[in-house]
Amino acid sequence: MRVASLHIYPVKSARCVNCDRAQVTVHGLEGDRRWLVTGPDGAFLTQRNCADLARLKAKPTSGGVCLEFAGADALNVAAPRDGERAPVAV
Repeated sequence: MRVASLHIYPVKSARCVNCDRAQVTVHGLEGDRRWLVTGPDGAFLTQRNCADLARLKAKPTSGGVCLEFAGADALNVAAPRDGERAPVAV
């Protein structure tokens, strides 16, 4: 067996990140689908209902994730710390 390419998706439904290697954890590949985008009502968004997510670049950082979208400044989002959780409908 040969692995031809390896990718993670830090934000569900956003663009993939190409990897030379990946760490496997109990939750899957490290950094893969650890984030998702929600609307104001807490419902998660996918490319099915928000096609522009296909243009969102998300790069894992040591403290969270960096989001890039054409025509906008990069946005660094810190990983959540202990605190109140927001309800999300999946």
